[in-house]
Amino acid sequence: MKPVLFVTNHAPAFRVSAFTALHGREDVVFALIGGDLRHGGGGTADAITAIQPVSDAICMFGCATRAYYLSGDPGVDGVFREVPDKGGVLGPRAICRATEGRDFGMSASGLRMWAFGGNGVVQSTLITDKRVSQILDRVSTLDTGIELNYEAATGWVHIFLHPRNGDQGTHLIFDV
Repeated sequence: MKPVLFVTNHAPAFRVSAFTALHGREDVVFALIGGDLRHGGGGTADAITAIQPVSDAICMFGCATRAYYLSGDPGVDGVFREVPDKGGVLGPRAICRATEGRDFGMSASGLRMWAFGGNGVVQSTLITDKRVSQILDRVSTLDTGIELNYEAATGWVHIFLHPRNGDQGTHLIFDV
């Protein structure tokens, strides 16, 4: 698994050589906060679309095509890791908390469940069926907002698709 470096979308000129040297020495992934890569570093750039605290010791970072998590204290012994399945989060409200250590997020491939173990290990599972995936295939995040809510009493994940032009949206319910 590659280490992950979270950076803003701009680095001053005097730092470009440091990013280049780091990438030459370490095969890192750059996860960007706020947009496209504008410095001289290498690696795969992916803007952060959602941040979800999981517990006091774990924080999830959703990007458009990948998800990452931080376990531990970043100032002492914290570690950034990429979730192994390549599923991301489509927007800032396309992630929700179900129970302690279990979150749901809408990725390009469908609804995912992330389960976090006490040791900081995460398991990711694609849980939507083909019908839901076919609906989502027609959704563009450029013109549609996505929001997830978990209903504890029923165990349902509500998926709201809001067209940004004000048209009527779609409400899907997924029983997990």
